[in-house]
Parts: sequence; C-alpha cells; structure tokens
Amino acid sequence: MELLDERGRLFGLINVIDALAVLFALAVVVAGVALVLSDDSSPEPETDTRYVTLELGNQPTYVTERISAGDRSDVDGAPDNLTITDVYVTPSGGQSSSVTVRARITGQLQEGSETFTFAGNPLLLGRQLTVETDEYRVSGTVTAVQRDGDSLPVSTTDVLLTTTLPADIAETISAGDRYRVDGQTLATVESTTVYPANDPSNRRVHLGLSLRTLTRHGEPRFGGQAVGLGQSLSVRLGQYDVNGQVTQLGRTSLPGDVTSTTVVMELSDVPPERAANVRAGVTETIGDTQYAEVTDVRSEPSEVVLTSDDGNISLREHPRNVDVSVTVDLRTRETDSGLTFHGQPLRLNDQIALEFRFVTLRGTVIEFRQ
Repeated sequence: MELLDERGRLFGLINVIDALAVLFALAVVVAGVALVLSDDSSPEPETDTRYVTLELGNQPTYVTERISAGDRSDVDGAPDNLTITDVYVTPSGGQSSSVTVRARITGQLQEGSETFTFAGNPLLLGRQLTVETDEYRVSGTVTAVQRDGDSLPVSTTDVLLTTTLPADIAETISAGDRYRVDGQTLATVESTTVYPANDPSNRRVHLGLSLRTLTRHGEPRFGGQAVGLGQSLSVRLGQYDVNGQVTQLGRTSLPGDVTSTTVVMELSDVPPERAANVRAGVTETIGDTQYAEVTDVRSEPSEVVLTSDDGNISLREHPRNVDVSVTVDLRTRETDSGLTFHGQPLRLNDQIALEFRFVTLRGTVIEFRQ
C-alpha cells in the first residue's frame, strides 16, 4: 500500500493536514502534563518571626504619646508585618523625646537558608524600617535582631544627683515625686537633702533618684547617654527642669551615718551689728531639718595693726569690730573618710558657713569638742 494516495491521504485513511493537527494537539497535552508533574519548582518561602530593637530617634511629643505596644504595621501585598511589643521613652530636651521600641517581625525564611527577609529585603543590623499606622509614620534603625524576646532590657538604676536650685524651687521637691513622660515613670525621688549654698537665695540639693534606664552595650542609659559618676543628668520634677551631676551611683542617699558634732568657730573683725545677731539658741534650719545650733558665744575687741610716723608698729583695739568665738552643735555625717558637714569634709582650719535667719556667718573651725 502506498504511503500517500493520489488524494493526499495517509495510508489512504487520513488527510495529511488532519494528521499533523492531531499530532500537534497531542504534543501540547503531553507538554502540559510534564510541566504539571515536574519537580523543578522552587520551594515556597517559610513564614518566620524575629524580634528587633528599633531606635526611632527624637520624636515630637504629639507622636511619642501615640506610640504604644500592640501597634501594627503591615506590608502591602505580603504576609509580612511589624508589631510593637515594648516602648521606652527618654527625654531629649525641648518638646521632643528619644524613642526606642521592641518589635516582633513576621517575615520570610527561605527553605535551606538562614536569611530572614522582611518586605523583600534581608533583616540586618543598621537597616532602616518604617512603622506606619493610622495615627503616625516613623522610621528607625535596627540595632538588634534576635529570635525571641519581646521586651527591651530596661532596669532600675539608683543615683544621687547633686545640683544648686533656687530656694523656693528646692522646697517644692520631696520624696515620692515622679518624672513621667507619655505615661511612663522615668524617675522617682527617693530622698532629698538640702543644704545652704553660700547664697541665701539658693540651695545645694542632693536628690536620691531611681531611674528607669535602658541597658545598651552593658551600660545603663538615660536621656540618651550612659549613666555614670560625674555625668550630667536632667529630669523634670513638677514644673521645673532639674539639671545636676551624678555624685553617687548605686545609692539614693548621702554616704555615712547622721551624728552630732560640737565645734568652736572663730570669726574675726565682725561689725557689732552682725555680732548682735549671734547668740545662744540661734539655729540654722532648712525645711524641717535643723543643721546647727549655737550654744555659746564669746567676743572681744578685734586688734588692728598701727604704724606710727616714725615706723613703730603697735597693736590697738579696734574701735568697733570684735572677734567672736562661737560654740555650735552641728548635724554631721560620719563617713569612711571622716566627718562631713553640709556635704563637705569637716576638719580643723576648714571654713564653714552657717545661714541663720538674720545673718550668715563664715568662720574657721579651731576646735572639736566632745
């Protein structure tokens, strides 16, 4: 039998064109089945979770007061999302605060790979992320990435802050006062010790504070800087910003035990009108605390040195002024390094000042008495 007859049919049965069409259709079907059944497809990425610390920097108050745990930011067209799990706010001056958040990131982990991606890019230290909700939009830098841990490393750090304040402001600060920002208590006053400051209008104030600090690189931080001895620190108490220096770390009170010490002070060349205000029973009292009480006063005319026309030198009594010897009981502290008064060392020949109601005296310690 001929392959093609005179009418162009294959083996006299099927038209050649029809046969080619059938073969093409079969080829398409076979190719489709092979594509469906093939194992060449790439594995689908696996959804996974990471926790990040995100530094949002300085933000205005109207933004910081809206950032809270539970806020969620979604990525369009992807299952990825970011949920804030913890917030730490610290003052940065003016009407802004520095904000650090902890966030749970839902992203993609490629099978067989440790690369975690969020919004299509690897989640790496230093990456900038945007948190966008219905109320705010902020951006920050990733400073830590971990597999778990939804809380920031926040702890309490005790310090003694020393500063000089106007007397009327110093009197308004008391134990229990708190410094709050956006609903968070950042500092609590545990103790206050107020001394004269060589100026009746000012006071030397020692504030014992418990600070809510954020640990970074092993150091507690507050107000954007490490908390350490000698560091400056600012807190807002009531309506006033208090700026001071950290003089004790790990404690909220002055060192030493309170005790009473009797000393004799010598005041030279005192005008009589000032000397008249120094008498037994006069006290130095600030607030409810008495720091000194005069128990005895003795005076004698001051001496002046005179030189005659011929060069002779002689001593004469001053016509008005007197030298005053004052015995006074002081409220002191016994520390490992010795006695202190008004927060300063108390030794023979030291100059001390006593601020009485009508007069401030400055004299030299010439004797300690039992």
